[in-house]
Amino acid sequence: MITEQALNKMQIAYILGRMNHLPLGGVAMHDFREFRGDIDLTLFEKCLDDMVVRHGALRTIIDQSHFSQYQTEHAKINMTVIDYSHYSRCEAIEQIDALRSQVSHYKHDLRSSPWGVWFLKINKEQPTDFNTVLFFSFDGLILDGYSISSLINQIICCYKHLQSNNICVADKPSNKDGKDTDFFLSKEEDKTYWLDKITLLKQNHFPWRIDIESIPNSRYQRCGLEISRDRWDRITEYSKKSGVFPNTLINTIVLRALCKLTDSVECYVGLAVSFSLYKNELSNNSTVIPLRYEERKLSLLDAAKDIQSETMEGLFHISYSGTEIARNLCSQFKTSLPFPIVLTNALSWPADPNYSDFYYVSGLTQTPQIGLDIRIYLSSRMTLLIDVDFAKEAVSEDIVNKFQSLIKHQIMEVDAQT
Repeated sequence: MITEQALNKMQIAYILGRMNHLPLGGVAMHDFREFRGDIDLTLFEKCLDDMVVRHGALRTIIDQSHFSQYQTEHAKINMTVIDYSHYSRCEAIEQIDALRSQVSHYKHDLRSSPWGVWFLKINKEQPTDFNTVLFFSFDGLILDGYSISSLINQIICCYKHLQSNNICVADKPSNKDGKDTDFFLSKEEDKTYWLDKITLLKQNHFPWRIDIESIPNSRYQRCGLEISRDRWDRITEYSKKSGVFPNTLINTIVLRALCKLTDSVECYVGLAVSFSLYKNELSNNSTVIPLRYEERKLSLLDAAKDIQSETMEGLFHISYSGTEIARNLCSQFKTSLPFPIVLTNALSWPADPNYSDFYYVSGLTQTPQIGLDIRIYLSSRMTLLIDVDFAKEAVSEDIVNKFQSLIKHQIMEVDAQT
């Protein structure tokens, strides 16, 4: 029996973002990730088949006309296999580059479950060359960022189990108590809290290329910053000893860099939050809350402690968030882009396993109505990665590089104190 369910408010926002009614719209909320290695097609296909059976999100159909969703019983693998082995390696890489440009900005047809994998075969010329390129493409309508990271982690682990002639086993539940929790059940005190809180926010004076309200849609680009494992380990230890969560410290560094970039004493971002971990399922259970930072001549640690309190207090009032806050910000600022800058701290997400024959290379996230999307996470080698995905029509690459230089400079200053 197929049962339809209503889309949550964030999913509805993504549907509207696919259309061309709002600035920086006309794009899907899309997460693209590229992996390479020496990957056996038969084993990989078995892993995908297992994941589609196990996770209903990969069988979910979105009905955008009725703002509803349902799961099919048929387990269909959305995989495209392309054999470039009849090309020279140089020609094959050119073909793959062209395909990447398309897939990284993909807009899935919602008549089927909006996700896909491209399995690309390529000849080796040297023993150390990879012979497989994988493109993972997921629409945020069915999976949030945490869920996508968890899913890919499960696929890789399943593949390695099968490669070792072991049975691919399901992950253990992470939180049995949270599965039936309705995190979006509105509480009046949460509404009161946020309506009072957002009056303190002021519009960011970010150096956009042009008025972002005038940009109908955009293509996206990524610039990445990597911090060595040794340096991040030292900063993590220093942070913990100082009574600050490492993820809060790095969030504060990012917010300070934004202020320096804009020559402002304050700024705010949309802080992305995922409930999928607590729901014990892979799906779209995400929202966003505003996180405000104000320069008050405090040390970095003291500023981080303030941010930590702000974040925890905001999470305690999570039921009134996302689109509800966005509507009020639009009214307050007379804008249609309430959260043009979003920060996602993914340090608690599972890092990809570290294998030489199946490894992450790069990715790109595009989100409608977002001009600057900042993501902080750990690589498979436990280095710290700070990726900035930006709308090219809205933000120059020079500004992004300057922003990341400001972040790196602050990180080096902290490291000098450890």
